[in-house]
Amino acid sequence: FPHPGKSKPGTTGFVTSTLELKITEDSEIIVRGRNVMKGYYKNPEATAAVIRDGWLYTGDMGHVDKKGHLHITGRLKEIIVLPNGKNINPEDIEKKILEVSDLIKDVGVFMADDKLQAVIYPDFQRLKDVNAVNIEEQIRWEVIDLYNRNASPSKRIGGFTIIQEEIPRTRLGK
Repeated sequence: FPHPGKSKPGTTGFVTSTLELKITEDSEIIVRGRNVMKGYYKNPEATAAVIRDGWLYTGDMGHVDKKGHLHITGRLKEIIVLPNGKNINPEDIEKKILEVSDLIKDVGVFMADDKLQAVIYPDFQRLKDVNAVNIEEQIRWEVIDLYNRNASPSKRIGGFTIIQEEIPRTRLGK
């Protein structure tokens, strides 16, 4: 929780003395304490899914820095589990793809047919400015191939689809 005068931008604050916090092996934030819920009202199945051995598994991923600030970095449910069992965060890949080229406005990464796929919303005005003749080939060469060259094998994009409208987002931008 934030402490007056000690807040750090990009963090949620410090862990209070009334709360125990751990980061699991897969970076999930788990907490327990007197102020943490004991369960869902009349829903033992939902309770069992998030509370184990007295710890609330938040579903948030994060870390605590050297000064004790808690950083929330994503949601565990957004993680893609690859066929080899490796866990990857699609948001990390999406950010890197967007950094590769200004030819796209947005990208979404997901798993299909045992390989990573991308849905791409191009910057149609930018493609017009560079006189792109074949949008799909231009995106493949200047975005996907360029990204894949520098990506580890498990994070390479195996296929993509170009869409005509923006990718729908929640109010949190997810």
